[in-house]
Amino acid sequence: MFKGLWQRLRGDDGKLFPAMVRVRDASGQPVEAVEVEGRFEPSGAMLRGRRLTAQGLCVFHWPSKAKHLSLRFWTQDAAGEIEVPSVRASPAKVIEVLLSPLEGAELTSSG
Repeated sequence: MFKGLWQRLRGDDGKLFPAMVRVRDASGQPVEAVEVEGRFEPSGAMLRGRRLTAQGLCVFHWPSKAKHLSLRFWTQDAAGEIEVPSVRASPAKVIEVLLSPLEGAELTSSG
């Protein structure tokens, strides 16, 4: 049972570990929801939509033969982008993204 999980974490089964991305607003707080647009290379497959998050966390599964993922995130007042290779030194590590305020947007803090 655990052998299969261990093989997946190491990438021994040929499948890629999902990209886990935590999106934070410009004040550093995890976002509750975010718009996302992405492109897998070399296929050019696109993804786009609104994601509800768990403490800012979004998970992206790799299509077959994808080598790279470009992601753009935005909320009403902030945006950011990242590049994610399919093979990473620590595939189970969450990738942190801090959004930057959009021009003309005021930074507000809730809580």
